[in-house]
Amino acid sequence: MSSTWTVDGRAFELAVEIPANTTATIRLPGAQLREVTEGGQALASATGLKSPRQDGPDVVVEAGSGSYRFAYSLAK
Repeated sequence: MSSTWTVDGRAFELAVEIPANTTATIRLPGAQLREVTEGGQALASATGLKSPRQDGPDVVVEAGSGSYRFAYSLAK
């Protein structure tokens, strides 16, 4: 698995590559479930993702193999 992230002001982006035949649990720090997008669409509509949920101040999502790009605004 590989990942890169950037913060520009309050905008956070995380790019993740998950190898074939594997899964990963991804934690998005300081995120609100309703504000996170993957590939420009809401998490509920994104392909390859399961069980997106709010876990305290973070969002946690299960992902199958593939490439993902998450984006959201960091909390104040």
